[in-house]
Amino acid sequence: MFWAQLIVAIIGYVIFGVAFLVASLATGNTPGDVLSSFFGFFSMIMVAAEGGVEPDQQTLMAFAQPLRIFVLAGLIALVPSVYVNIRLAPFAAGSAAENRLLLMGSFALTRGQFWSIFGIYVLLIGALFALALVYSIASQILEILMSIGGGGGALALIAAIFGVLQIGATVLYQAFVLGLQLSTQGIIYRRLKTGA
Repeated sequence: MFWAQLIVAIIGYVIFGVAFLVASLATGNTPGDVLSSFFGFFSMIMVAAEGGVEPDQQTLMAFAQPLRIFVLAGLIALVPSVYVNIRLAPFAAGSAAENRLLLMGSFALTRGQFWSIFGIYVLLIGALFALALVYSIASQILEILMSIGGGGGALALIAAIFGVLQIGATVLYQAFVLGLQLSTQGIIYRRLKTGA
């Protein structure tokens, strides 16, 4: 499963790299220009933050101009990335189940199933968004409850308990989200492989 996830990540980086080169050619900015603008942009912000002053907006915008290439590259990479990720949806789970890398087998399994898998991912993203919203609200409530313990004594103990609860909720949230993503891939693999 590790190698399958690594291969999917490498494919994603390659797609973005090609999209970045296409965007670079389209805008006329070389990767060196973008890199120097990137470092200039962030160093200017850091210097301004250390000095406690606002950075010069015109210079900041001049540095930020070539960085728009990342937005363009992301838009160019969007369609190929979605296509490849949907076609590789059963890759990690299938590789774990069959104890071999199932790269081409994943493409074979998903042939003719693109839109149904796309629909599953749309529902998954919607569920994850709703879950993130609920987690964010609960986390803010726990932070408010933690802040009441400034005085000491029983209030400090209550604040500490809510702090531990917040850490526990974060761990549970991350584990649940990861489990939901991986189990969705497993269900897709099982349905495509066995039809059940």
